Amino acid sequence: MSESVTRRHLLCGAIALGALPARAGNARLLAHWDLGRSEEMAFDLIAGTGDTVLCRAGKIELVAGPQGRAMRFDGYSTWIVREAGRAPRPEGAFAIELWAALETYPVSDAAFVNQHRKHDAGYSLGLSPFGFWSFGLCVAGEWQECVAPAPLPKNQWLHLVASFEPGEGISLYQDGVRVRKTAVRPGAFVPATAEDLLIGRLNDSAVVDGLFSTGAINGIIGDVLIHDTALRGTEVVPALAVPQLAIPASRFAADPHRPR
Repeated sequence: MSESVTRRHLLCGAIALGALPARAGNARLLAHWDLGRSEEMAFDLIAGTGDTVLCRAGKIELVAGPQGRAMRFDGYSTWIVREAGRAPRPEGAFAIELWAALETYPVSDAAFVNQHRKHDAGYSLGLSPFGFWSFGLCVAGEWQECVAPAPLPKNQWLHLVASFEPGEGISLYQDGVRVRKTAVRPGAFVPATAEDLLIGRLNDSAVVDGLFSTGAINGIIGDVLIHDTALRGTEVVPALAVPQLAIPASRFAADPHRPR
């Protein structure tokens, strides 16, 4: 084993919550979103419920993932919302794990997964406009952050893990290899209990002219897991397929502003 892991919305519809039978899950998993399971919701295998997906015209795009299917995010109109009261509550050590493939870097700071309040509480697994990914969280009232040393490659599958352990710090793992570790000040993690959890967009990013959302991921996100423990090693399943990042004609078929 190698060392490892609401503002106005542009032309979008909200795909409503749903419920499906829960899986008898891993006791160390707080959440496991299988983003290729449903065309109507983002389904959490641990909670047994679906979360709202905001997207153009209310239509989710599913494509082939590293294992099964995954959800396509278009960089401006697609993200997932878990209401604050239903969001998982990490305490002490925890880790976030996901598969992703990027088409482009975001136009402003974005996030794969985040639930934070202006750096005063919560956490954010983020991505900069230059492709550097990071994990930040509030510990003892102070924002602590670990930033990867190199931009993420585009047009290929990536396995990313951000792990926090009190007394040990934050570690970032890319494709099973630790790329950076950052010490943090002693203290307890401070959750953002009043903020919604978002997947695919930074929860405090701007909306230009009250219409155009920023801070969103442009690419594909597969399974997203939140572990109730730090991860120091992981087995990475190889993703040999080329990610399907081509834009389908169906995305703009009903758009009155599409080029003709």
